[in-house]
Amino acid sequence: TAEILLAYITQKRVQIEQGAKGEILPVSVLVQQMAEKNAEIERLRAKVTELSGENEELSKKKKSGDEDDKAQLNLQRSHQSAQGYGQGSESGQTEERNQTLPPTQTQDTGSNAYTLSQVKSTTARGKKEQKQISNDLEHMAIAPIITPDLALFCRADGHKLVAQTEIGERGGAKYNANNINKLPILFNPVIDAGVFRLGFKFHSSAYNEKESDLDRSQSTINERGIAVGIIHSKAFAQPIDSPNITPNAAIFYGSGAIAHTSSSVTKSSVGSIVHGNSPFKDKDIVVIEVNMDKFQRTAHLFINNEQQPVFILNTPESIRMMVYFYRAGGVVHTTSLLRLITPSIKNLPNQRAVDW
Repeated sequence: TAEILLAYITQKRVQIEQGAKGEILPVSVLVQQMAEKNAEIERLRAKVTELSGENEELSKKKKSGDEDDKAQLNLQRSHQSAQGYGQGSESGQTEERNQTLPPTQTQDTGSNAYTLSQVKSTTARGKKEQKQISNDLEHMAIAPIITPDLALFCRADGHKLVAQTEIGERGGAKYNANNINKLPILFNPVIDAGVFRLGFKFHSSAYNEKESDLDRSQSTINERGIAVGIIHSKAFAQPIDSPNITPNAAIFYGSGAIAHTSSSVTKSSVGSIVHGNSPFKDKDIVVIEVNMDKFQRTAHLFINNEQQPVFILNTPESIRMMVYFYRAGGVVHTTSLLRLITPSIKNLPNQRAVDW
């Protein structure tokens, strides 16, 4: 009764608000509609119960089949052992390992990057393969799959910059990537469709404690040696590369400038520089929003929820987001990774595109 009355009142209110004319549905029709909906709900519940029963039966059959397979495997091994074949051999050990351990290496196709979980799961691999992966990681700047509140801290280690990431309370895992002079950190996932927003928050806790809070708040992140940007998903970020002088990346600097070599504005030793965005400072929330569904794919910058006028146009078909350290002491947190149903971009009177 309460649902019927609520539907009746809601219908009447909508008609009044929209200035609609004509009679509303009588209570008898509302009662009939409610009964039909309830009947449909009951049919769906019955279907769910039926499917649950089928799923349970399939699980029992699978378990029984697995036990039969295990028994058959043991019988085969006993037969081989009795005849002196495969006992203690490398092939026998390999067969057992393949039977009991799932494959763990799923390298990101075309990305030349391993995730943190893949690095940690190398225990089932041969020593030679582990060494190769270790060598690869020493010449890469990568980070784990995006996790909210993922901290990135850049420190000096002799002539190298070292980025350390800590996944807070999610196990306290630490991951180090060494680099020389410049340190681009590439993030998963690869984005080739949809509208995504990745947020960053910058901190000054790693800087000189004698520096006043006012100096920290007014100092741009550009002076701290941190930038954000996007990079072609198939690009290999060399340790000593400056992403702003490669055609495979575009960088949003804390000064408000965008750097990309293919833009035809100001040519310099650091690539093409386009000014026009606001600088971002300590404790600012900086967001990159990419729209990969448009015919002309775009990447926009937001600072504290304010859309910036200068943006990237015609990005590659698949990209990664990135953080770029070029001085020690930088600290940044990833605040969120969101996939939007519709883009939040608006047309600005002073907007300007940097064509990739």
